[in-house]
Amino acid sequence: IDGPDEVRAAVARVRAAQPEWEAMGPAGRYRWLGRWRDWMLANSGTIADVMEAETGKVRNDAALEAPWLADMINFYGENSARFLADQRVSAHNPLLKVKALKVVYRPHPVVGVIAPWNFPLLLAGGDAIPALAAGCAVVIKPSEFTPLSLLELVRGWTDEVGGPGVIEVATGLGETGSALVDEVDYVHFTGSVTTGKKVMARA
Repeated sequence: IDGPDEVRAAVARVRAAQPEWEAMGPAGRYRWLGRWRDWMLANSGTIADVMEAETGKVRNDAALEAPWLADMINFYGENSARFLADQRVSAHNPLLKVKALKVVYRPHPVVGVIAPWNFPLLLAGGDAIPALAAGCAVVIKPSEFTPLSLLELVRGWTDEVGGPGVIEVATGLGETGSALVDEVDYVHFTGSVTTGKKVMARA
């Protein structure tokens, strides 16, 4: 279980790795995410074994989530350059028509993802993958009831793919989630209304 000190250290590690990740651009990030996708598909049976054991899901449901995330990597990998492209805009005021204006999108350096138990990969990865594609680093706090599937997925990124140090997992109870909200720049939350209100107030 990770307390505030461990969460703070995890966020500091991914924050240090984030500038290089952002600098890769959409195509460079997609190359890494594509390797992770390939690992997910090659190891989808093992991932489903872990999920089946920890959640009690039937095999068909447990086997769904890794391929779903693989498809999500394809979608964001193929579209993120367009989504993140600078946008030229026109000034409303005629006096500013001579100015060249544009909107430039930049990532939040570190995104915290707080995910529920019922779809432990789909709902955690569904928030983490677009953030990673956008150039953010991510720390994910899974449900205390179902951390093992996510730990296996992130182990694949770290140990098997050898990906940059921009993804970490923080396990624990509410104290862990609170510490994560305190440290990150942006929070993705999926869960109960009661806990969501607490996350919103703390953020």
